[in-house]
Amino acid sequence: MTIIETGIRAFLATVFAWAALSKLRSRAGRRQFREYLVYLLRVTGPQAARLAAPLVSVELCIPLLLALDATATAGLVVACALNVALLGAVLFAVRTSRTKPCRCFGDTSASMGMWQVLRNSALLLLSLLGLTLSLGSAPPSADISSWPAAAGFGIMAALLLMAGEKVRDLFHDADPA
Repeated sequence: MTIIETGIRAFLATVFAWAALSKLRSRAGRRQFREYLVYLLRVTGPQAARLAAPLVSVELCIPLLLALDATATAGLVVACALNVALLGAVLFAVRTSRTKPCRCFGDTSASMGMWQVLRNSALLLLSLLGLTLSLGSAPPSADISSWPAAAGFGIMAALLLMAGEKVRDLFHDADPA
């Protein structure tokens, strides 16, 4: 495992944990996410609930898989697959003009658009890079003391991404009056 892979795993684990917990932390969060699925996919409420449960379960499993070296490659494969699906969902939303705020990372007022396409593309690329490093034959870094710093950097970068979503909300729908 390389230091870069450690940082990527920590980053992705934080992003997916945040995404899942933002949907699970309150009844309103769960309801809003199901309502968004109804809006985006034109499904019924019960169908949206059946779609939401496995999605959030996968989001919760990814950090658990990424936490252990023995399951990290599987976690990166699942992260890649989910990121492909989520990028496809964002592209579909933008293409069909269903751009209501998605609640992907909790309460947001920002409509779906290019920012989410870029964000999800970057998450997919990071997942692919992490998977490539995981499958590579690079020996582990000799300096094990740098691994906590790499993990800390990954966590902080993910938190900055999530905070950036909130800061973007402040300016995105600001009333010019």
